[in-house]
Amino acid sequence: MDHNSDVLLSEVHPTLAAKVRTMAAMLELEWTDGTELRVTQGGRTWARQHALYLQGRADIYDVNACRANCGLAPIPEDLNERVTKADAGYSWHNLFCAVDVAPFRSGHPIWDENDSTWPRIVAVGQSLGLHSGVSWGDKPHFQWTGRFPAAAPDDEARALWQQGPAVLWAEIP
Repeated sequence: MDHNSDVLLSEVHPTLAAKVRTMAAMLELEWTDGTELRVTQGGRTWARQHALYLQGRADIYDVNACRANCGLAPIPEDLNERVTKADAGYSWHNLFCAVDVAPFRSGHPIWDENDSTWPRIVAVGQSLGLHSGVSWGDKPHFQWTGRFPAAAPDDEARALWQQGPAVLWAEIP
């Protein structure tokens, strides 16, 4: 894993981070062509989640204003496409219990879902007990939610998060 992946993993639930590191180590032993697993997204503030949610749902001026308010760069109109189904508070990224990953080869992400690395990433992640976003069309996504519903944080999880990450994370060993 690269430095950026380590930084993103340092911010998420410790069990999730450990499982993703294990997943990367297992996969990188299999891949003999230099491919490595990297974390491309970790936890997200609620403002950042809302900015991403607006993409493809609002005009480009509103999208870019919202992106600017949370430190994201503006996007051109042709990239104003939906990138998430979840608004703020309804993604496990907001509770720092989810990551997105991608295989990198020669320093570049491989987003082609027909690449042979993707089924192995999903299989290894699931074998470690991680919930995969593959069932809702989000192959790069993995989350650790414990006793809470996997699909999206419920009212109880959001309320615990508002008390502080440690309070929620204590409920998700």
